[in-house]
Amino acid sequence: MGLNFFVNEQNVNPVGEFGIIDSAQSHSHSSNKAYVDYSNSTNWNTKVISNNRSDVVFNAIDNNINFYKSWRNNLEKQRSCDAMLYTADSIIFLEIKDWPVKHDGKTFTESAIEQLENTIVHFFTAHPKRTFTKKYAYVSNKARPRFVYSNINNIQKFKTNTNGFILRVSTEIVL
Repeated sequence: MGLNFFVNEQNVNPVGEFGIIDSAQSHSHSSNKAYVDYSNSTNWNTKVISNNRSDVVFNAIDNNINFYKSWRNNLEKQRSCDAMLYTADSIIFLEIKDWPVKHDGKTFTESAIEQLENTIVHFFTAHPKRTFTKKYAYVSNKARPRFVYSNINNIQKFKTNTNGFILRVSTEIVL
């Protein structure tokens, strides 16, 4: 059986807003998975304005769903984004960073874009019949919450590489 991105999902409570915390970034949770939080807004890596929607589903991807590529007769684990949110007609992939400039020779946007593209490709390989009218990918960085990302070439390249996903760099998602 192939990958299933819909395991371990959770319905989000119909609230005005909630947060997503990447425990790997904040060290505030016992697991290394991203999770939904309703009360500790100061700890949120990403704020989600959900307008009391009752159809929002959350799924942690990083450290929850693993995918590999074969390389020189070995399996190499690939980096994935942190989480996915979806409704009947929309899907959002989210990568959370918490570093201001460069890490391992890459900017936070370069690293996040790589992880998002990789996850999206694996998602649609595993679920080719799933369709969504609204497709977004978010890079959220609490260390740079006012970061303006306007590189139109990279945004267009991302859209092409991911079959139509719109890339946004923001610590806030509006559903």
